Amino acid sequence: MTKEQVASFVEEYQTLVRKYVTEPGDHPPDSRHMAVRLVVLPDEGPRPTLPTE
Repeated sequence: MTKEQVASFVEEYQTLVRKYVTEPGDHPPDSRHMAVRLVVLPDEGPRPTLPTE
């Protein structure tokens, strides 16, 4: 991924998470507090290859 692609991905991810955030005191009775983490790190290992037919 390019830096621009990572930035776009993180922005879309944050938008998705915000979609499910509720206001304080406005939680459904059966809801639970959740910690959501996103870690984006470069992978310097070997690049995967697609199988050939």
